[in-house]
Amino acid sequence: MKRIKKIVLTSVFVLFMVFPVYGDNQQPESNLEKTAEKMMALYGNGKIAEMMKAREQLKKAGLSYQASLTLPLEGLADCSNQDALSVFCGMYWVDVGYANVFHKTKEAQRVVELVRTQLHPRLAVSRQLKSLGIVDPKIVRKMMENPDDLKFREEMREAVNKQIEKYIELAKTDSAMMVFMINQSYGALVEGLYQIFSLAVNEKIGPEIISLFTNQADKISRFLELLNTLVENELEQIADGEQRANMIAPIRDTIMTNEGKLSQDDAKRILADIKTIRDSYLNLCK
Repeated sequence: MKRIKKIVLTSVFVLFMVFPVYGDNQQPESNLEKTAEKMMALYGNGKIAEMMKAREQLKKAGLSYQASLTLPLEGLADCSNQDALSVFCGMYWVDVGYANVFHKTKEAQRVVELVRTQLHPRLAVSRQLKSLGIVDPKIVRKMMENPDDLKFREEMREAVNKQIEKYIELAKTDSAMMVFMINQSYGALVEGLYQIFSLAVNEKIGPEIISLFTNQADKISRFLELLNTLVENELEQIADGEQRANMIAPIRDTIMTNEGKLSQDDAKRILADIKTIRDSYLNLCK
């Protein structure tokens, strides 16, 4: 009896210690449906479209497209690590968005083809992804052929958002799909942070740069809120779930403490931390 009490108390202590690291005061929930509902609230219902539109701030801030800040198109698809492949999917989709902001349609299309023909087939959830289809090629073609047309760009963003919502709906009953979605979201978060801070680290702080930084803090908060819906057994399915939270929460806190008005030293430290995270996945697949 004493042994049982000891085990129970130890379990309670572990749960108490694990979840506060996420930096938000939400109580964890315990099933896929609730986690998917939270994911829908954070990323569905037009939220992804809003995030995609916010990337236009890069141009307003006077920043540029640099191919060196995107993932290589060769080698990564051959990786055998499922978590890394899922993370790369998220990173590559951000690379697509980055290219589209600067009307680099050929570059964007090459990445899209790589993800669909090389990465997706190697994923454990390849069958599920195939069953959900892809964004209507007509919508993609109109946007690619008319990159300056705001109507076509908005249609593209809405179509992508609807596709993501299909993924989330499936994740309500498919744990493998849920793990993929969380890994992909993390990859998108890391790549976005890497590009923003690489481009802005040496720029003079002004309203546009501050807006870019605070926007990244909001994205980190969204991901932390999503992680806070997971209980311990679900978190264990995600590679380094606790470590992820411990690494990105301080970045969010630094940005928000300074209301986005980061010193160059702060920006350099954040960039170094993000580069370490990004490189850790690239190094898995060398």
